[in-house]
Amino acid sequence: VKVTRLHLNWQLAPDPCRYLYDNPQTAAYLEKYLAAYQPDLVHVTSCVTLSSSILATASALGIPLVTSLTDFWFICPQIKLIKGSGELCDGQVEPVECLKCMLWDAKAYRWPKKILPETAVNHLLEEISRQPALTRKPGLRGMAFDMQERRTLLSSRLAVCDRILVKSKYVKNIFLAHGAPAGKITLLPDGEASTWKDLLPKRTPDDHTGFTTLRIGYLGHIVPVKGVHVLLEAFQTGFNDPMSNAVSPRATLRVYGDLAHDPGYTKSIETQAAGDPRIQLCGKFTRDQLPDIMAGLDVLVVPSTWPETFNHVIREGFIAGIPVIGSELGAIPEAIEPGVNGYLFPAGDSQALARLLVELANHPELLDRLRANIPPVKTLEQQTEEMAALYQAVIQEKQALKQYQIRDTPPQDSPDLVQFASQAFKAKWTPDFVAWKYFQNPAGRFYGKVAEQTNTFPGNQLDEDQTRPLGFYGNLPVRMKL
Repeated sequence: VKVTRLHLNWQLAPDPCRYLYDNPQTAAYLEKYLAAYQPDLVHVTSCVTLSSSILATASALGIPLVTSLTDFWFICPQIKLIKGSGELCDGQVEPVECLKCMLWDAKAYRWPKKILPETAVNHLLEEISRQPALTRKPGLRGMAFDMQERRTLLSSRLAVCDRILVKSKYVKNIFLAHGAPAGKITLLPDGEASTWKDLLPKRTPDDHTGFTTLRIGYLGHIVPVKGVHVLLEAFQTGFNDPMSNAVSPRATLRVYGDLAHDPGYTKSIETQAAGDPRIQLCGKFTRDQLPDIMAGLDVLVVPSTWPETFNHVIREGFIAGIPVIGSELGAIPEAIEPGVNGYLFPAGDSQALARLLVELANHPELLDRLRANIPPVKTLEQQTEEMAALYQAVIQEKQALKQYQIRDTPPQDSPDLVQFASQAFKAKWTPDFVAWKYFQNPAGRFYGKVAEQTNTFPGNQLDEDQTRPLGFYGNLPVRMKL
């Protein structure tokens, strides 16, 4: 696959904050690239860094356009719908609240709010956000967006897409609540590469009898929103320190993930796990290692504290025949059926998670019941077939649209308008009424558009010099007395 990289320094742009969501340079480059490459379809998997201008460019060129929503960037400049305070957010807030969230730790927000009333702070921040000469300064750059303008623009950019793909019902509902075009959203969950499962040792129904210790695992990023600290706290709460005199079920915990990704957070969980030999921070892993990793686990935990849009680890656990305990947040509950193939617990509630882990340790036969109900996992091959079919459908729809034209409405269209009124509204209009209402409107100028079928439509029966009106839109002034 040929990859073209654009090297952009957005901080040097005349309006850095705007360039992060509307970059004319990427638009100009993409326009030339698409003109030369002439693709059948464009699929945008992320606008982060490239900005939403790439959507406008592909749409303006008339190229079928598919966009995947893998995060909440179109709604939340923080991407994860988490406030600066750490609280979860549904995005249903005033634009100024988003601005304060971005500037949560900035002096431009912290200092004024110490001496000014909230309304004055809000007004000040909104005025600053509209001044590129200010927002390009350090301390504001990349944070002080004109949030209302950002919202309006990104909403319009999303609307030009021919199809909007989401991986979960949760994401679909979030974007529908924010006005995304419902008719364009398609639910298409990811498939998983599963060939590695052939290297797994076969589990028997009574596997638990061979173990006296519950083997708990975590796979994923080592960052705060993934909730590794919640898992460690639950483990140490539920399973007493082996050096103490207390009696508790036996368990081990293995954490797999890149420990260098967030050094500060890694240090905190290393401190949290220090001195407990039952906890292993195993570091990075590769897909080739999955069979060996999964073979050494009885249950996986997904303790995320942010609303994930999809989760691959759950599916990988299911491929390996391992039940999963996950946070009851975001798209995670769509994969886990409590008591059937795993369990759910309130996000961030280490006590609730501890109780579930102890229950499995005390009753290992529950693992057999959960394993028996693990559903089949959608494969990467199945997703590929679905994606190819979707691409083909979008291309055909776009080609069909090219078989119509939109034009202004002249007086000669009066007979068609009479017919439209009769069929659509059961209205008994006359040519004189149509002429007065539209073309001789005493209240002012009428704006009208007609959509008509052209002769390029397959199988049409029109003569060469004929077209067929198919739809009408009118916007007209009305004079009234109150």
